[in-house]
Formats: sequence, structure tokens, C-alpha cells
Amino acid sequence: MDIRFWKHASGKSDVRLFLEKQPREAQERFFWLFEQIDSRGLAQHLQSRVVEKIKPHKALFYIRYIKNKCSYRFFFTKDAVNTYHILHGFMKKTRGIPPKELKKAEKRYKTIYFK
Repeated sequence: MDIRFWKHASGKSDVRLFLEKQPREAQERFFWLFEQIDSRGLAQHLQSRVVEKIKPHKALFYIRYIKNKCSYRFFFTKDAVNTYHILHGFMKKTRGIPPKELKKAEKRYKTIYFK
């Protein structure tokens, strides 16, 4: 399993920076969840609602978890060689996916699949 954080052309990864600013327990939970997804399969986690597919995209998902009363969301995609591309992360404060956050993830998704 390989996890890659989306980077700007400058090489800066605001996704990685966001994760690194979170408490250690939240960071550990993030990596643990991806290990579980990789070992058990994406389909099983889609049924558990830990992972949700973003429609109408073929391979855009988000993972959600709560740690220390904070609700985290990370958009990601998985390619054919089992690399998880983490596109965007944020702390959820409202019901539903905020359009601004989804738009950012969709834009980054397109840079991976439609170069």
C-alpha cells in the first residue's frame, strides 16, 4: 500500500500539512483506517459507511472518522496499482459535504486522471 498526498506545482502539500497539525491520535487513526481499507477491501468499507463514493465520479471517495470530538473528512482516490491519492482534508462542521470542499477535491481528482 502506498499513500500519496496531493501536491501543488510548488511541491507543497496542504493535505499533509493539515494532517500533521492534527493531534497524534487523529493522525494514527487516519493511517490505521487506510491499512484496514487496503487489507479488507474498499467494497467492505463502502458498506460500513466509513468510506463513501462521491457521485458521479468513478473513483472519488471520502473517508470519515471522529477522534476527540472532531469530525475529519479526507477525499481520496485509488489507482490500479493500489496507490491511495489523498486529495483534500478538512474538519467537518456542517451536515453534508460543503460545496467548497468538494470542488477542491474534484479539481485535484482531475489533475490525477485527466492530465
